Amino acid sequence: MTLTKTANRYILLCAGVIMVLFSVVGKFGAVLATIPDPALGGALAVIYGMLVSLGLSTLQYVNLNSPRNLLILGLAFFVGILVPEWIDRYPDVINTGSKEADSVLKVALGTPMFLGGVIAIILDNTTRGSRKDRGIDAWQVRACQNEVTSGMDDNSNSTTYDWSWTTALYQYLPCCSQLPFMPAYDKHIGGTVENANIPMIIFSHSD
Repeated sequence: MTLTKTANRYILLCAGVIMVLFSVVGKFGAVLATIPDPALGGALAVIYGMLVSLGLSTLQYVNLNSPRNLLILGLAFFVGILVPEWIDRYPDVINTGSKEADSVLKVALGTPMFLGGVIAIILDNTTRGSRKDRGIDAWQVRACQNEVTSGMDDNSNSTTYDWSWTTALYQYLPCCSQLPFMPAYDKHIGGTVENANIPMIIFSHSD
C-alpha cells in the first residue's frame, strides 16, 4: 500500500486471483517466461530495493544511537544472512530423522527475512530497554495524531475498508474482535473501527 498507493481490497483480490492463475495455469506461466532476463532483473532490482527501503523505514522512530538497538539490528541482519547461506551450502547438516521436520526447518532457517525478523522480535522483547529507545512513545504519538487528523476530516469514514462479513462474524463469535489482527467492533455504529486494534509490543521493559 505504501509503495503503490492502492488500498482497495477488490484490486488486491484481483491481483491474488491473477497470481493463482499464473501459478496453476501453464499458459500464463509461459507468458512470464518470455520476459527477457535483463528486463526481469532490472524490475526485480527496483522492487527488492524498494522493499528493503520500506522495511528500514520502520526504524525511523527507533534510537539508533542506543547500543542495545544496534546490537539487535546487527544480529538480526547477520544471522538472517549467514544462516540461510550456511543451509544452502550444507543442506544435509539438518537431519532430525523426519523428512517433514527437515523440510520445515530448512525453509524456516533458509528464509532470510523470516529468520532475521524472528531474531529481532525475540531480542527486542526480551532485552531490557526504555520505551523511548524502542520507539514506542514516538510511534504512539504519531498514531494518535493520525486519529485526530482523520477525525477532523468530514469526508473520512471509518467503515470504508470494512470487510462485508466482519459484522456478522462478530455477532456470532464476539471473541474474534479481540484478535490483534482483526478490527474492533463498535456497537454504536454497527461496524468495525479503523485503527481500533493498534498492534502493541507485548513486553514493555523499562530501564
